[in-house]
Amino acid sequence: MAKKGPRPSAERHSFWQAAIELQAESGLSVRQFCRQEGLSEPSFYAWRRRLANPTEPAVCQDDHKPTFVPVEITAGEYEAALVVELVTGTTLRVHEGCSPELLRTTLESLRC
Repeated sequence: MAKKGPRPSAERHSFWQAAIELQAESGLSVRQFCRQEGLSEPSFYAWRRRLANPTEPAVCQDDHKPTFVPVEITAGEYEAALVVELVTGTTLRVHEGCSPELLRTTLESLRC
């Protein structure tokens, strides 16, 4: 199974869908399959979970590439540990004690 190099979202989606199907048909454990194919076991499990959960977007709807913008840290009325301002104008304020899972889910949904 060829895998090297970065892939566009749709190609990554197809790649992992095929890998998951091949593993299921192979009779090998996930660990054995990933070793044999040179795949990351944590990535395999993450994609299997993502593809099994239709409420979690697996493929972005457009080919927009993330861009980095300058960050300005200022004192203000919002005492957030982290403030992220997106190019779209959306501001995300993350306070101390925020659940890492909530932050991950939020950032995943904003990625598309």
